[in-house]
Amino acid sequence: IDSLSLSTNHIDDIFMSSKDREIVLSIFKAVYNHRGVRIDIIGTRHRHYVDTCIAIASCIRNNLYLSFKVIGEIFNKHHATIIYYCKNHKALYSYDKEYIEMYEIAEKVVDSYGINRNMPHTPLKEDTYYRMHVNDILRRENKSLRDNLIRCEKRIETLTGKIQKLSNISNW
Repeated sequence: IDSLSLSTNHIDDIFMSSKDREIVLSIFKAVYNHRGVRIDIIGTRHRHYVDTCIAIASCIRNNLYLSFKVIGEIFNKHHATIIYYCKNHKALYSYDKEYIEMYEIAEKVVDSYGINRNMPHTPLKEDTYYRMHVNDILRRENKSLRDNLIRCEKRIETLTGKIQKLSNISNW
């Protein structure tokens, strides 16, 4: 297992749109490759790793409009850590050339998906995006529940048949 897999292996379990998931994974891949993030520093307080997380989290927050809670789930961190990351982004972006380069790589990934970064943060647009996002999540959850229901119904049918056979054999 490599550092990218270790950091992102749980992302499929997080409720977000498939497009957001694809973009998040692409950001991780591009930034991790650029920074050469090693598996032995994943989850540590090593500055090289923390600054990488700050850039990725800030890029996600600034461009995908995901909540601090969801971004926290992406990083396996509490949402307060993500707020801390986003506050530190401004300082790092103002003086650290390596950080600026790393953040701009993340933004290029976002640009490659045609995300309009300059979209104004109006309550209406944010509310619409949020509702579309929730609808996507609910649609996927509904499909998953429907699939599980079908599997359970088939299992019940199989077990009912087995019970019937056993009843016939034992003259129940």
